[in-house]
Amino acid sequence: MGDFSLSCTTVVVAYPGTAGKHRVRLLQQAHVYDLYDYRLITGDDPASAGFFPDGANNIAYRGTTLGIAKPFLDYGSGSKVAWEGLR
Repeated sequence: MGDFSLSCTTVVVAYPGTAGKHRVRLLQQAHVYDLYDYRLITGDDPASAGFFPDGANNIAYRGTTLGIAKPFLDYGSGSKVAWEGLR
């Protein structure tokens, strides 16, 4: 139901040193962008076929066309993951 996007940002900072003793710092974070914009699913009637997600989507689509339901956006970022050490 809609479009989903997951991306990850990674930053690596390396400080020069002797072989095997480069100080490295890594910071990583995931970002999610999820747009619910109900589209009509055509073909066999999913509700009568017993496939609940498609039937629920079509009900939401009908609600959108009637102005009852509105598309919505869900977005956020995960926790930052940090690591630091010698390489």
